[in-house]
Amino acid sequence: MEQMPERLERTTIYESEFVCLYTDKVRLPSGYVIEKYHQLHYPKEAVVVVIFNEKNDILFIHNRRYTVGHLEWEIPAGRIEPGEDIKTAAKREAQEETGCELKNLNYLCSQNPCNGIS
Repeated sequence: MEQMPERLERTTIYESEFVCLYTDKVRLPSGYVIEKYHQLHYPKEAVVVVIFNEKNDILFIHNRRYTVGHLEWEIPAGRIEPGEDIKTAAKREAQEETGCELKNLNYLCSQNPCNGIS
């Protein structure tokens, strides 16, 4: 079995209900120690909805994003609320962001969009 890196220390830089930032002191399997390994943590799970029509066109939304300073093309997404299952969250987000009511819902996958630091 492959040895995993080991966290030796953690320093909290920032924590909120949306995002947390830490620096960890980490020992790699080789013995090398990284003094400040930055880690982002998102405390809530989220759902992304890819909506197709009968012609297999994908529905995008136009959203103003402060971080980049302009409009962005996105697919509907949002947090899974407490007590909500993934399908309910997907239907709610689709309705809130596009006005669409989903008929057929298929789970595609689970992924970490930034697995190197989050």
